[in-house]
Amino acid sequence: DITEDTGYSTTTVSKYISSLIQTGAIKEIDKVNLHDKGRPTVRYGLSSDNNYFLGVTINAFEINIGLMDMAGKIIKIERIDGMFNENSYTKLDEICGHISDFIDAVHDEINGKILSANINLSGRVDSRKGTSATVFNLEETSTTPLVEILSERLGVQVFIENDTKAMAYGEYITHYKNSYKN
Repeated sequence: DITEDTGYSTTTVSKYISSLIQTGAIKEIDKVNLHDKGRPTVRYGLSSDNNYFLGVTINAFEINIGLMDMAGKIIKIERIDGMFNENSYTKLDEICGHISDFIDAVHDEINGKILSANINLSGRVDSRKGTSATVFNLEETSTTPLVEILSERLGVQVFIENDTKAMAYGEYITHYKNSYKN
């Protein structure tokens, strides 16, 4: 299926799958006999306990940081109250410090395998360009997208999204996906 969908040869796909198995990113789930002749087809899936995602929501007076595995299981959540969010380098440094401390605290438990971080910001966010016109719209971010600055500081690939859009999507996925169509 992968060779047909990607156009890569069977040998190339097998090489990539072997590499992903060695790193633990995917694992063999089962073998299925789809035909009367030949070897059974092997099905692979993502290893839920081998890769993690970091979610960060920055509100006016707090930061919420959460770590989740590939299966959607919450590993750890931390809430930092008493912060006043402002558009300054000092506040950006402080927030990056809190996120870095969180990553350091879970590093041994997860073996440092955070695939990416999604940071939710209020205001006007262009998630495709990785920019914010409202939060951390600083002189430096006028030439360098905010996601590049955050990725460099945190040591993990960062995506940004508007907080309201992210919360609505989260509600849709977790609770109400069967009730509403949009």
